[in-house]
Amino acid sequence: GEVISGTVRLTAGKLLGVEILPPMLRRLRQQHPQLALELNVSNRLQTLSQQEADVAVRIRRPTEASVVARKVGDLHVGLYATPELLAEQGVPETAEDLRRFPLIGPDRHGGEIEFLCARGFDCSAEHTAIRTDDHLAQWAALRAGLGIGVSFRQLAQRYGLVRVLPGQVDFTVDVWIAMHQDMRRV
Repeated sequence: GEVISGTVRLTAGKLLGVEILPPMLRRLRQQHPQLALELNVSNRLQTLSQQEADVAVRIRRPTEASVVARKVGDLHVGLYATPELLAEQGVPETAEDLRRFPLIGPDRHGGEIEFLCARGFDCSAEHTAIRTDDHLAQWAALRAGLGIGVSFRQLAQRYGLVRVLPGQVDFTVDVWIAMHQDMRRV
């Protein structure tokens, strides 16, 4: 096969960059050991149009005019908890039951709260015990057993979390790879 070498600067949000991308990048490096990777992990969207990064991995389709994007998969989202939390507090049987459990959700990101509410998870401030707009911090709180929250199925399974109310919250988010149109041939 063709030898691919050089350096590629990737950007991704914190949760994707810390938990989802590394196993994928390992496979990429095994196939292309001459390839060097620079990984910018930040929730600030690096502007591909100004070429701050070569490739962006995002869960929303990029809208910049000079950017080409390709859907590369999706992540399945549901409600999860640690086995310990469920052993201590029981298992919610209905959406109404969730009110007696500590919930983890966004803090001040109104758009995300609305998005999750529309998909069956009422994570408004009056219903959540742990609130943060940082997905990596939400994930850490979930893994520490602080409450019930949303997670990607792929991650939850890796860490032994238990699915809660699968009929209530069950949706997918797209994963996109994007690059500046000038990079397409690279």
